[in-house]
Formats: sequence, structure tokens, C-alpha cells
Amino acid sequence: METQYEYKKTGRKNKIGRWNCYEVVIKFKDPTNPQVEHKSVIWMTKDAELDPKKLAETFKWDMFGQAKQNKWISKHPEIDGFPVQIISESPMMQGTIKSTMTLKKFQRKTFPKSIFQPPAGYERIEIKMPPGTQMPMPPQGR
Repeated sequence: METQYEYKKTGRKNKIGRWNCYEVVIKFKDPTNPQVEHKSVIWMTKDAELDPKKLAETFKWDMFGQAKQNKWISKHPEIDGFPVQIISESPMMQGTIKSTMTLKKFQRKTFPKSIFQPPAGYERIEIKMPPGTQMPMPPQGR
């Protein structure tokens, strides 16, 4: 079952950092529990410094579980611009989890291709896991 998103451009404007932004509110029901509604407020900018065409490329990353929502945004050209701030609220059993991601700095840089190469002596190995098993996780802090 695909999640159905509802979005609204509110008409509200705000300056976040050095970017002029407009607000988009996105709501969606939890597909496993339709009584639970998740909400995100996304402040988008059309400022030329941030290239909106990079949006889809940026959202290939799953930052804090946002990938599905971000993929949906990239399919809707009427929500154009680049996200400067995303405020998400998700109800949980013990309360609401609220997270905020804000773009603080943006600068263009060119990096030498060599920094993306594995270091000398690197050897790639493949670990075959039996079906239905997971990699063991290191113990968390005690």
C-alpha cells in the first residue's frame, strides 16, 4: 500500500539563514496505522544560489527516514525550490518525536577525484549471510 501524501503551500514566507523561503505543509497517514498522522513543515527557497535541479540528487540520501517523502516531493514540480528547513512530527506510543533539519551553510567546492578513491591496501570483501539473518550490531553504550 503506497502512502498518500497531502500537501499545501500555505503562503507564509520566512527568512531562514540567508535564504528567502516559502512554507509547504505535508501530512500523511501511517500505512500500518491509519489513525496516526505524520506532519512535516518544509521551508523551500527559490534563491538562485541553491540549484533546485539538485533536489532529486540530494534526496537520494535517506536522512532521518525522509527518503519516501522527499521522493514524493521531487515528483511534484509545483513544489519547486530547495529545502532549507524540514520540521517533522511523528506520533509514537510515548509521545511525539519532533526533528528539525536546517541548512546552515552552503558553498560550492571542487574536490580532486583522488579523495573518492579507496586508500592504498584496501581490499573489498563480500560477506555472504544466510537468508533471514542480519549483520550483528556492535553493543551500544552502557
